[in-house]
Amino acid sequence: WRYHLLVTKQWYQRRVRGLQEILRLGNFVADVKWLNFLSLACTSLEGNLTDAVTLLCKILTKDPEGGPARIAYDLFKQLYTYLAEVDGNITQEHIESVLAYLDNDAAKNDDMIGPAHFTHSFCPKLSG
Repeated sequence: WRYHLLVTKQWYQRRVRGLQEILRLGNFVADVKWLNFLSLACTSLEGNLTDAVTLLCKILTKDPEGGPARIAYDLFKQLYTYLAEVDGNITQEHIESVLAYLDNDAAKNDDMIGPAHFTHSFCPKLSG
């Protein structure tokens, strides 16, 4: 049957370890907030916070594929703040400076934000 796939034991073990790492990093002990889990999964797939948030925008956007990948600014703030806090190396002051810069962009764009906004050269780097 052409859709029958076999998975090696090593492949499965790597995926399980990856899942265990996400659960550990998120300090998930019982119920898991889906968006927090998705955020950490994106972080594990990407090399840095900016790329992880970009991937989140691409996954969560209602824009057509290849479009600006915008999400609601409130959602962006929630996800970015969560990831920055989990990172542990980004100060609250830096998080606030990123959000203060993006407040203006969001206000001009129907409270939507996308990678073009937080990767702009004038925006403080997401990772601090």
